[in-house]
Amino acid sequence: SARDTAQTFVSALFLAINDMTDDAFASARLGREALERAQQRLLVLTLGSVLVLGAIITGGGIAIRRRVLRPLVALNVAMEAMARGELAARAGVALPNEIGELGSTFDRMAVRMHAAQDLASSEAFERALAQRALEDNVPALARARADLQTIIDQTPALVVYFDDQLRNRFANQAAHEWLATGPEQLVGREMIEIVGRARFASQSDQFAKVLAGKPALFEQRVQMPSGMWRYALFSYLPDWDGGRVKGFYGYVSDVTPLREAEASQAASMARLQ
Repeated sequence: SARDTAQTFVSALFLAINDMTDDAFASARLGREALERAQQRLLVLTLGSVLVLGAIITGGGIAIRRRVLRPLVALNVAMEAMARGELAARAGVALPNEIGELGSTFDRMAVRMHAAQDLASSEAFERALAQRALEDNVPALARARADLQTIIDQTPALVVYFDDQLRNRFANQAAHEWLATGPEQLVGREMIEIVGRARFASQSDQFAKVLAGKPALFEQRVQMPSGMWRYALFSYLPDWDGGRVKGFYGYVSDVTPLREAEASQAASMARLQ
C-alpha cells in the first residue's frame, strides 16, 4: 500500500540522514567552508528524498498526508533555512515514528552545528582582539624599549648580557666604546671572539661560577684597544629561568681613578715616613 511504501522509504531515508549527520558533525569541526558543504549535501539529500516521497504519497489518503507530508515539509523548510546559514533553524517534528526520529536527529545535528559555529566565531573574535591589542601596544613597547636603551647607554659602566653558550645578546654604548666595536660586531658573537683567548682564559673560572648559579665579583687589570691599561671591577649575575641558569648579566666599571688615587696616597704616605 502507499502507507507501507512511505514508511519503508522513510526508514531508508532515516538511515541515510543518520549517516549524513555523522559526516556533518565531523565537517563542522573543520571550519566554515566545511560546514557549508555539509549543509548543502544534507539539503540535496533531503530535497531529493522529499520529491520521491511526495510522488509516492500523492495518491494516499488524508492521514498519510498529515503524518508524512506535513512533517517532511517542515523538515524541508528547516533544511532550506540551514542552507542559507540560519543554523538556529529547527524542524520541530514530534512524532512517535521514523519521521519523528528523523526530525529529532536533524534538530540535534543543527544544535551541534550551531554550537560549532559559535565556537569558531568566538575563537576568531578572541584572536582578533588579541591581534588588535598587540598592534595597539607595539608602538608603546617600542618607545619603552628605546627609552630603556637610552638610559642604559648613558650609564658609564659597561653593561652586557651573555647566554649560557657565552654568546652576546646585549651590549650598551659603553661596551662598544670599551671594545672599540659597533653593535653588529658584538651581538651574536661568542665571548672568546670578543675579548680574545688570553682574557677569556683569565676569566674562565668566573664564567663557570656564574653559569653554576653563583654571582661573581672580581677586579682585573685589562688592556684597552688603544693600548692603555685600566683597572676594571667585574660583576656577573646569573639569570635564572625556573631551575636553570640561561645566561648572566655583566656590569663592568672602570675603577682606575680610584686605584690611582690609592697609589698616590700610598706614595705620599711613604714620603712622609
